[in-house]
Amino acid sequence: MRLRGNSKLLLCNDRYSDSIDLCKKYELFPTLDDWRGRILLLESSEEKPSPEMYEKMLLALKKYGVFDVVSGVLVGKPMDETYADEYKNLLVKTIASPELPVLFIINIGHAAPRCIIPFGTYATVDADKQLIIFD
Repeated sequence: MRLRGNSKLLLCNDRYSDSIDLCKKYELFPTLDDWRGRILLLESSEEKPSPEMYEKMLLALKKYGVFDVVSGVLVGKPMDETYADEYKNLLVKTIASPELPVLFIINIGHAAPRCIIPFGTYATVDADKQLIIFD
C-alpha cells in the first residue's frame, strides 16, 4: 500500500470560508479512488486543535468516505501530547471500524521526538508487531 499524507485538512471552512468550494473547483483533494488501498497519515499541528475541531476534521474525512477505502491509518503523536486521550477516543468513535488498523501516537510530524515518513512510497504496517516497513 502507498502512503498518502494530508497536512491541513482541506474539507473544513474554519480558516477560510471558501476552502471547500476551492478544493472542489480545482480538484485539490484526492478522489476516493486515489485513496483506495492507501495508508492515511494524520497529524495534528502546533496549533493543538481542540477535540471539537479534531472531531470535525475526522467527520469530514468520514463523510467523504476516506475511512471506507483506505487500508490503514497512522496517527502522529499530538504536540506535547495535548488532547491525546481525547483524540484517540474520537478516532475510535468516528472511524467505528474494528477491521481498519489504526496506529496512534507515532513519533512523526510536529511532536518531538520525530522520525521521517516518506510519502508516496510503498509500506507494510504490522500493527501487532508495531512495525512500519518501507519498500
